[in-house]
Amino acid sequence: MTFLVALTLILSLAACEGKQERKKSESGERETVTVCCWSEHMIYSGYAAYVQSQVPDADVVFVAGHNSMDYYEFMKENGALPDILTVRRMSMIDAENLREDLLDLSETETAAAFHNIYLENYRFDDGTINWLPACGEVDGYIANLDLFEQYNVPVPTDRASFDAACEAFRSAGVMPYSNDFGKDYTCLETLQGLSIQELMSGEGIQWRTAYESGEERQLDDLVWPAAFERLERQLRVWDIPKEAAQNTFEDMVKPFREGKAAIMRGTGNDVIAFKEEGMNVGMLPYFGDTQEDNWLLTYPSFNAAVNRAVAQDSEKERICLEVFDVMFSEGAQNILAGSHNMIPYNTGVKLELDESMKNLEPYIQKNYLYLRLASTEIFSASLDTVGKMVAGEYTAKEAYEAFNQLLMKGKKEEEKPVVRFEKGYPNVFDPAGGNPAASAVTNTLRNYFGSDIVIAQGVSYAGIVYPTTYTQRQLDYMITDTTIRNYTKELTGAQLRQMIECLLTKEYGGISVINRYFLPILSGCEMTVTRSGEEYCLEKLTRNGKEISDADVFTVTYIGSLYQAVPMLEELWKKEGGLEAWMLTEENVQQHWRNCILGGEGSAPCKLEEPTAYITMREEEDSK
Repeated sequence: MTFLVALTLILSLAACEGKQERKKSESGERETVTVCCWSEHMIYSGYAAYVQSQVPDADVVFVAGHNSMDYYEFMKENGALPDILTVRRMSMIDAENLREDLLDLSETETAAAFHNIYLENYRFDDGTINWLPACGEVDGYIANLDLFEQYNVPVPTDRASFDAACEAFRSAGVMPYSNDFGKDYTCLETLQGLSIQELMSGEGIQWRTAYESGEERQLDDLVWPAAFERLERQLRVWDIPKEAAQNTFEDMVKPFREGKAAIMRGTGNDVIAFKEEGMNVGMLPYFGDTQEDNWLLTYPSFNAAVNRAVAQDSEKERICLEVFDVMFSEGAQNILAGSHNMIPYNTGVKLELDESMKNLEPYIQKNYLYLRLASTEIFSASLDTVGKMVAGEYTAKEAYEAFNQLLMKGKKEEEKPVVRFEKGYPNVFDPAGGNPAASAVTNTLRNYFGSDIVIAQGVSYAGIVYPTTYTQRQLDYMITDTTIRNYTKELTGAQLRQMIECLLTKEYGGISVINRYFLPILSGCEMTVTRSGEEYCLEKLTRNGKEISDADVFTVTYIGSLYQAVPMLEELWKKEGGLEAWMLTEENVQQHWRNCILGGEGSAPCKLEEPTAYITMREEEDSK
């Protein structure tokens, strides 16, 4: 059967509903559960491999997606929601449009293990729960403890002593506090963090419930005016310069790392990083009037939900819920919290905190963990109003009023379509050809780059290619992250083989091939791969059907995340200068993809290429 004929069959099967899926299960084939990841980190960290290892009877396909509810709404419009959805940035109001498409988890054993105080942030008025939070990152103040000791400044324990510490450092010529106010998440977390005591009052909880249910479209006139006034006062205490409104993360970290700033906003992950650099740092909460009013601001490493459609097949539903439960298990969450910097929201899970964060344990034991309010419009409005307060353009009253005006506007106007793909390709794997969607994208990029061969990590692409119109934002969704880069170099056939073998074995930072969906994607050449148990072996490498010799020379472009690509390329080419041996463009692959399809940077628009057969995968018994 030719690849195009096979592709036609795959497309027709993908278009069918649960009936065909049930036939697959009854025939004895492995069930496939697709998990869409908010970040590729879920894949690179070993989390995906762990989850797969706990569900050996199914292929758990982790697809790197985007940290956006809009992304899932786009998938819904095209009838292709994954089995399990994950996203970090979400709120109940953002989740409303997907509510009818997701399973109610309120009666599941997974949900029963969560502390009720956190479940209430996910419960709709009718009692249904569609989303659950994985272990949480802590956001707060990071203190340079050596500076506190050097200047004999007591470590603060409440709001008054925190302000006193800031004043003492300022008097000594040390920057009291450094922050990256150019980031929307920082503006949101600073505004909320300073007023957790009030936001967790009866009035604050009542407002949040009304807002997230859609009943209220404005800030209240009691808690929120006071929150902006507190921020205004705090900016004076910190002596924040106006230009800090544009601060990046690097701008914030530099003075803190150099010992010129005593305190910075940061996360538990930052604490661990500074400690590894040899700094003496500690994590502090957001302070209230007394020690009993101090809280930790937290946000889940991700939130997860299950597609309601899986309930059409009882076996599929059972396996999906088994995968879902493993995702929240102690083993899985300990991988997410690998640096010992995260806290669990569910019972029966022990996550060890690093010594530098042990002082936070009393807050965890008392459940003094505030989950940030993180709707899309709250993020956007926080950046606009807090940024202008920092820049001196808004008073507290003006910022409060402007925030309300932005909430009244709601979502931004719909974007206009910029391109239409007439053909669509599924994100499925055919042992006699490969992944059609990934192949189409890789072939198109090879045409754009002008390379002989392109090797891509499948997790660089966000799954299905839809036969529909795309806005620019939706077009960007097709490349999973701005960390996806393209590296180009002339390679011999021997070097090409070595690189592909590395990608199959996870040597030097390659991605663990936990199932066939994690095999690399090729354009411009073909590979025959033998699978023996959980191991994959490169048997043959060809170009247009002719076997590649060691002496052949090709221009090769590698597409992958810098987190994975850098260690691999550094090691494989260390005799030639490591990464320096490869050409790396300033633009990331997401920008190249946009220019490729729409035209730009001096190039005409490219058409979406058709997929080609790039792999033949044989089971060990087939090759005997």
